[in-house]
Amino acid sequence: MRKILAILFLLTISACVQVGAQSAFSAQEIYVAPDGNPNNQGTINSPIDLVTALSGERVRPGTTIWLRGGVYRGFFTSKLTGTANAPITVRGYGHERVVIADDRPDGSGGTLNIRGAYTIYRDFEVTNLSTAREHVRVFRPMGLEVEAPNTKFINLVIHDTGHGFGFWKESVDAELYGNIIFFGGTTNESSDLRYGHGIYTQNNTGTKHISDNIIFDQYGWGIHGYPNPGELRGFDIEGNILFDNGISSSRDMRLIDIMVSGYKPHSAGQIVIADNYTYTSPGQKGLGKFSDANLCLGCSDINQHDDAQVRDNYLVGGQVVAAIVNWRQITFTGNTLFGPVGMVGVATSSGTSASDYHWDNNTYFGPTPGALFSWNGKGLNFSQWRDATGFDRSSSFTANSPSGVKVVVRPNRYEKGRANIAIYNWDHKASVSVDVSQVLQAGDAYELRDVQDLFGAPVLAGKYSGGPLQVPMTPGKMMRSPAGGSAPPSTLPEFGAFLLTSPMGERLSGQSSDGQTSSSNSAPPPSQASGLQAYVGEYTAKPNYRVVVMLQGDHLAARMMHEPGQPSYTLEPSGPDRFHFSGFPSFFYLQFDMSGGTPKAITIYRAPLPTVRLTRSQ
Repeated sequence: MRKILAILFLLTISACVQVGAQSAFSAQEIYVAPDGNPNNQGTINSPIDLVTALSGERVRPGTTIWLRGGVYRGFFTSKLTGTANAPITVRGYGHERVVIADDRPDGSGGTLNIRGAYTIYRDFEVTNLSTAREHVRVFRPMGLEVEAPNTKFINLVIHDTGHGFGFWKESVDAELYGNIIFFGGTTNESSDLRYGHGIYTQNNTGTKHISDNIIFDQYGWGIHGYPNPGELRGFDIEGNILFDNGISSSRDMRLIDIMVSGYKPHSAGQIVIADNYTYTSPGQKGLGKFSDANLCLGCSDINQHDDAQVRDNYLVGGQVVAAIVNWRQITFTGNTLFGPVGMVGVATSSGTSASDYHWDNNTYFGPTPGALFSWNGKGLNFSQWRDATGFDRSSSFTANSPSGVKVVVRPNRYEKGRANIAIYNWDHKASVSVDVSQVLQAGDAYELRDVQDLFGAPVLAGKYSGGPLQVPMTPGKMMRSPAGGSAPPSTLPEFGAFLLTSPMGERLSGQSSDGQTSSSNSAPPPSQASGLQAYVGEYTAKPNYRVVVMLQGDHLAARMMHEPGQPSYTLEPSGPDRFHFSGFPSFFYLQFDMSGGTPKAITIYRAPLPTVRLTRSQ
């Protein structure tokens, strides 16, 4: 009997342990590692695996899931579901390199399949290791298949997958921001151009935001809005840099950078295409079809579409730069177009006339003053185009290539010290001056990388002195080759796209909790009675945190001993016994708890993450 009771007791204990292991995590931070275990606690020293974390069964709204560095092999499905007021966040930890790597040459869905809702995914890498790139009738798995409303995808790197994103109609009011997408797809042929678009998307309700992404060297197109099926209503496509898409299929074939088009009954409408920057290197081969255009709106199928705004874009290349077919209303203003062969082709359907379009204040560059424009199938020169349509009364046409330098700096909305930079170097200068003072402050550490050699050494690095950066525009080390392919030629010196980051930069929002831009220079000095030396010491919190506070010249610094690489952060005074992390927003700060003029503990405030309290070691 005693033996039976003992066995029953052990079974009961085992069952309780299993139930406890599967209960919801109580912490608002969960850690995941490539060698994590589903029965672990989810702490930094006891991480769980990615499958368990993404299942959502033990994750509460408002939780941050930290992915530790390393390679997560396989393909995964996320069912994480936060709320509007408490979204879940999945992000790479610190500045560790986190890679989710598939190796399937073909397969349905994506490497990371997104379900659920109200979740943010950011700061990690998705790739495919298969070297199969030949033209086949089946698809290489896309990087991310998104079928989840109110989700955000921020500052990801996606390469060598099929389509970068499958951004489908189920992902209502979702956002793609700051992602770098390249080398996606398998080889296209002139009779079959379906493979490897950077972003393939549809939308039925709400608005999809596709902003500040860099998309290049795809096997297919850049941004591809097309029914599959699904409507094409409600897109805000803004601030993206796209170049040489299609070149990975063939060195002399370039395909569309931005397309919104579709077949009956799927009409497009409520489209905004603004402040985008495209480039097609010389040598492209026209296929004699709609894919010859750089910007394609409604040009692939005969269908009637509703309204689109095309504003303030800088569009370079294509057999025709912009093809716009069968739209009821078009606004086309403030754009710059350079077309070595053709400029604009517009066709209207019955019931639509030029008076339904607002088309003016554009700048055109072309090789000759010939028939570079087309109106309802008739080739026209610039003067004839204006007479036939009434368009472009305040616009200009130059029968030559652009000259000088065009520099674009797009600060990142979600990460301080980060920006995308596009440089059109028409005079082929060896270096170009770039003002980054809106992104960096004097003394900030920074790195500038050519996105065509993203994983190589930075082209510039150091501490920002406050003046413009002199960015080299001569081709250096070539980008590594696509898996199973060969590296395309660099676009330098005529065009370059760069990623500016600050290793000390924070990864939240650059805004304080009250929505105001943070500043560390307006606060009063710390208590002089205590003196800086009084704060020096070691502070610990079980089980994971250890912070060493030290003097570095005239400033305090906090060294995070619990973080990989043990980074050191300069502390600036922001109040009595309060110190702000230099380069971070105001809600990242240390508050020292004083007793008798000596700090007994510190509290690290890092909203919206939980605070951490550490006691001073004796």
